[in-house]
Amino acid sequence: MPTIEAFYLGTMSDIDPDEDNYASENSSDLVGLTFGSNNAPLYDSIDALTLEDVDGDQVLYSNDNDQNAENLSYDGTSSALDSEIRVNVTVTYTDGTTATTQMGVLQDVSGRMFLIPHREGSSQNEVLDDHPIVSIQIASIERDDFQGMYTDVEQDAFITCFAAGTLIATKKGQIDIAHLSVGDSVVTMDHGYQPIRWIGARRERAIGKFAPIRIMQGALGQGLPTRDLRVSPQHRILVRSKIAQRMFGSFEVLLPAKKMLGLPGISVDRSTKNVTYWHILFNSHEIVFSEGAATESFYTGSEAMKAIGTQAQGEIFSLFPELEHAASPPVSARPIVQGKQQNQLLAQHQKNARNIFQSGMMT
Repeated sequence: MPTIEAFYLGTMSDIDPDEDNYASENSSDLVGLTFGSNNAPLYDSIDALTLEDVDGDQVLYSNDNDQNAENLSYDGTSSALDSEIRVNVTVTYTDGTTATTQMGVLQDVSGRMFLIPHREGSSQNEVLDDHPIVSIQIASIERDDFQGMYTDVEQDAFITCFAAGTLIATKKGQIDIAHLSVGDSVVTMDHGYQPIRWIGARRERAIGKFAPIRIMQGALGQGLPTRDLRVSPQHRILVRSKIAQRMFGSFEVLLPAKKMLGLPGISVDRSTKNVTYWHILFNSHEIVFSEGAATESFYTGSEAMKAIGTQAQGEIFSLFPELEHAASPPVSARPIVQGKQQNQLLAQHQKNARNIFQSGMMT
């Protein structure tokens, strides 16, 4: 029974009053509605929604035409799926920019409404994790006559951190990140030994956006990582390749771990129920060595800052007060690949059977 990320929109009147057909007759009532605002941003309302696919066929059926309806489980309560709609939406981010895409709307028989992303790998999902989302407006109905939905909905993450047990290269050798402290000197790719300015941890259920990505020993190339490495899905890994040079004019770029899932040896780790994630912060964004692999330190961009909680934000702002009202994103250690270019970069590596991390001179 997969658990996916969804925006809970509240309880609304029935948009599918006639169960003798597959159409949602009142779906047009959704057009023009906006969910989320500056005072109640959607990035604070990402919820876990379980699709109770009882027969395991990867399809969740609604209660239309005397079908055996399957349930949505949210906040401890299950209710039969009543309607599924595909909508065209306008997404507004924290920086005021917008993007358009398609999403799904689900309603159960109790009237609860949810906004969900497309199936895993769909290009329609690309804009959903570029920046934190403040609001989403439903612009039009794309389709409203589904008899059910596929359950392989893409799961995204909004945190950037290492899993407990990860060995980090330091002045004193390889040390478990959980044993590091403020002031410890860590090896960085660009600036030698750098002292940790802040370190924090969060324990989460290892599902949905918090399920770790496992990068098996050697999966990146050049024997890296030297042991299996577990990171959060949004944690960026250094890509070093001629393909990156051709595409971005830089031999080295940063790519989220979740975008590497199509590569051999890289998968979602479902072996644990809970995971503790650690963040380490330096005076600037750095490339550090985790299990020998080049990965990023904590990046104080808006998305990552929103994910760590208000207490951690306060600690970081006390150390770096200039971050609280910064007019522009912080400088990253390497170019950060975003949007559709993430999939394009991975596709080129797969097509040419090239390692993510290659030897050679940087340019």
